[in-house]
Amino acid sequence: MTSQPAILAALVLVTALILLCIVTSIVAHLWRVRRERLIAGLQAELASLPISIALAGENPPCPDTPLARGVARDILLETVALLAEEPRQRITAWLEAQGFVTDALHRMGSRTTWKRAEGARLLGSIGSRTAETALIAALGDTRYSVRDAAVTALGRVGGADAVAPIVTALGRRRVPEGRAMGALLDLDRAADGALVAAMDTDSAPVRAVVARALGLRRVGAAAPRLYAGLTDPDPGVRRQCATALAAIGPYAAPGGTRTRLMELSRDEF
Repeated sequence: MTSQPAILAALVLVTALILLCIVTSIVAHLWRVRRERLIAGLQAELASLPISIALAGENPPCPDTPLARGVARDILLETVALLAEEPRQRITAWLEAQGFVTDALHRMGSRTTWKRAEGARLLGSIGSRTAETALIAALGDTRYSVRDAAVTALGRVGGADAVAPIVTALGRRRVPEGRAMGALLDLDRAADGALVAAMDTDSAPVRAVVARALGLRRVGAAAPRLYAGLTDPDPGVRRQCATALAAIGPYAAPGGTRTRLMELSRDEF
């Protein structure tokens, strides 16, 4: 039978544990409240940062503390997507100069999956062209979340050199079709030629995705290759080529396209 001192000792231990949990919860709550107040104060203090950089063309100093740097970065990234090309480039250049791109690249080298994914997302949001090589390499990451973040970011910062890696990753099923399509649509106009060349890939599903992207991007120079795609062995590719040609418009299509479209039977699509 358990002795009374043992019972009392157990009660004391349980009471101490309960008190410890209560104190820990209170301290954590107070810490969160204090942090939220600090962030709110920093947001108010740094609210004019996007205007001074993007519109006034100034080069204000970057805050010193990690928390203030994070707040400044988040404020700028929330604004950058809403701006035209020139003011957006000013913000990107400021973020590059203050080491935010370097910080994101460092995160991409982490052993922790979520940190690598976060680094890729940050690079895409910053929009720095210097991140293209690192994001292409990240398409080969062993973790899906990292590859997913990398292909999305690559669409925002990549050019012609990004087309082949995206198409290859899609063909190997390393990235989902929707993400790859979004990235191909987001690439700058310098990627149009490489995208047309990607129609020569051996994978029919990939050719269909590329044809659809060419149509949505309204790449007039792709019309001859899309016209040739109307005789592709795969019906899905033929369908996407026809749809793309319709999106580009008859003015961009070579002679005879309209006739060829009318000759195609329903079974060919």
